[in-house]
Amino acid sequence: MPITTLNKFLQIKGSIFAATTLQELQEVWSNQEWDMEHPNDLKLIQRELEGFYNDKKQKLENIKKYEVTIPRWLANEKEIPSTFIGEVVRETQKAYLMRGTGDIVQTGHCMICNRELTNPVSLKYGIGIQCGQHWGVDPEGESHEEILRGLKEIANFETWIPKSQIKHKEVK
Repeated sequence: MPITTLNKFLQIKGSIFAATTLQELQEVWSNQEWDMEHPNDLKLIQRELEGFYNDKKQKLENIKKYEVTIPRWLANEKEIPSTFIGEVVRETQKAYLMRGTGDIVQTGHCMICNRELTNPVSLKYGIGIQCGQHWGVDPEGESHEEILRGLKEIANFETWIPKSQIKHKEVK
């Protein structure tokens, strides 16, 4: 059963604004069912929403990603990795609201405790055996897909971090 044009417009617009990554935005746009009460409104609503879509896409494309390292005590307190790929969502004078992207950082050190890694499997995934097991990821005992899914969950977060505690470098 078709829904009203206004309801459909508001539903899609809300989904566009809620998207936090380019992939989410693309999924919102490509997965739309354009079944409406008044099919003649289709071109109008698509044109209007395309403007919102393009604005959001441009904003998301301009978000810079950083490889971030924070002290272990702060990572433990926040329950996040001590090294991660993140984006600055908001900024105040003293802190950044950081969003972890879920990307793996291969620095030769554990993303959780920052200790040097020597095990080849740990080096591949950026997490030590003990830290992995503590966080529910077993680099030696799980499939590649399970490990990546677990690491993505660990490194996917949003939290405020004091600027004074961040070491970072921009990544592409």
